[in-house]
Formats: sequence, C-alpha cells, structure tokens
Amino acid sequence: YDSVLAMADSLDSFGLFDAGVSLFRMAQADSTNKPAWFRRAARAFELGLAKSPHDRDGLYNLTNAYLALADTVKLLQVATRLYAADSMNRQTVSLLAQAQQMNGQRNEVVRTLMRRDSLPFEVNILRFDPRDSVASVRGGVQNLRGRELTGFNMAIEFINGRGEVVATERVEIPSLNGVGSPGSAYDFTVEGRALGIIAYRYKLLGS
Repeated sequence: YDSVLAMADSLDSFGLFDAGVSLFRMAQADSTNKPAWFRRAARAFELGLAKSPHDRDGLYNLTNAYLALADTVKLLQVATRLYAADSMNRQTVSLLAQAQQMNGQRNEVVRTLMRRDSLPFEVNILRFDPRDSVASVRGGVQNLRGRELTGFNMAIEFINGRGEVVATERVEIPSLNGVGSPGSAYDFTVEGRALGIIAYRYKLLGS
C-alpha cells in the first residue's frame, strides 16, 4: 500500500478511496499497530479528496480515520466539510457533535445535537455509481416524525473534477406516513448525464 500511495498522481480518486478503505479495515483487524494503519488510511483518503474534494464517502471515511487517530483539529475540519455535504443525515451530524466535543466546544455540541434530534426526516445515499458519461445516485428518505411528512422536492447535483455542477436532477419526495408505519420511507434512483462526473451533493428545494 505504500507503493500505491507513492503512485497517487497516476491514480484517480476512486482508486485512492478504495485503498483507504482497505487500509482502514486492516487497522481495525490489527491488534498491535493500529495507529500506523489508520495514518496510512487517512493519507489515502486525503489524496483522494485532493482530486475529488466533494466526495461524501471520502469525507465520511476521512472523518472516521481522524477520529480513530484522535486528531482533534483535523477531525473537526473534515467533519464540518462532511456536514456541509450531508446535513440531513443523523450519522453525519453525530460525527460533527463528537468532533466538537473532542475540541471542547460544549455549546456547539448542544446545538448540533439539538439539530440532529429535530430533523424531520433523514436522507441516506446508498450508492453512487459514476461512469464515462452517466452517473447514478441511489438513496432514500425516511420520515423521522410520528405524523405524516408533507412531500417536498430535492435536487441531486452532479459535480466534475473542477467542482462544477454539470448536471442536476430533481427528485419529488411524496408525502410520507409517520415513522414505524408502511409508507414512511421513499427510495429513489436518479441519473446525471455529463462527462467527468466524480461526485454529487443533494439540495432541498422546498418542503
């Protein structure tokens, strides 16, 4: 893996992210030298994000690598970027709160946990599949309230290596029944058609 990281210039972001995931798993399985593996994993994710700074999974994995290393300063920086990209996901918000707590930001922790616990719904992106001229995003929306959630619209923006939005697809989320009832979740798949798509983000258009 050291040789893989040394050849980072010739790899795309996805190859580096894959290497980072493998290194992270090796760290979890190694009972004697975890920090060294976690540092290698973090380096792979850093190099991948240098090529694709908006990649949600890359940000999520790097946040967890810094958490494992207890690198509080970098943890907060990346957790904040992750939250900006994925603000309607409880796991993301919890990671931000944990980063704030490790940095002694008690008031911010309280506010962040209040935001998490007041989310009316959660967005989960399950799969991002970029190809030559088309990329697909598969995800779902889960109502977190005990009552019906009024339908709303969401946009999935597809991003190229320069950080430009090259395609946008609208997702119409229908009204959702209260949590615990059938019809409380909605799954969606959208495709963006453009060359060079390497990342995505979602944006709420109304509720």
